[in-house]
Amino acid sequence: SIPVDRDGMVSVHFYQLGKEPKSIPIAGIIDSARHLQLGEELEPESVSPFEFKDKIVIVGASAVGLSDLKITPIRSAYPGALVQATAVSNLISNDFLTRIPQWAMSTTSLLLALLCYGAILFLESFPLKIGLSLLATFTYSAISLWVFREWSLDIGLALPLSITLAAI
Repeated sequence: SIPVDRDGMVSVHFYQLGKEPKSIPIAGIIDSARHLQLGEELEPESVSPFEFKDKIVIVGASAVGLSDLKITPIRSAYPGALVQATAVSNLISNDFLTRIPQWAMSTTSLLLALLCYGAILFLESFPLKIGLSLLATFTYSAISLWVFREWSLDIGLALPLSITLAAI
């Protein structure tokens, strides 16, 4: 099944830089087609039409002036066709980004805030108060990032960390 939110939206799991879907400039494809139509051999840097055999091909524009650039978690200007290709790749490989429910996020935020407030209220040493609060914050961040990398599970950083830092 495909994990969707209550609005029916899917969170695209963007890949690390360098692991995103392959992008091939159309000029090389047109040049290869022209050579093949004239019966000429393909140049070594040409794109062979056999490269597209049994593949899903998404055609799109990526020039800045064409306004099909999207902001994504990995790039500030990412071609819209690559966003679609990433979503298709997620579907094919069953590699979805999953978010924890809001109640779990709220509970985590409350527990972190209570830990920080408890440290501030009940510990005598000021460095220990701040140190324990910061340790809890950094530990949560590290666990969150690890869980995201290992299981594509977004347990959220913004809400718990903002509440925790406000407690400090």
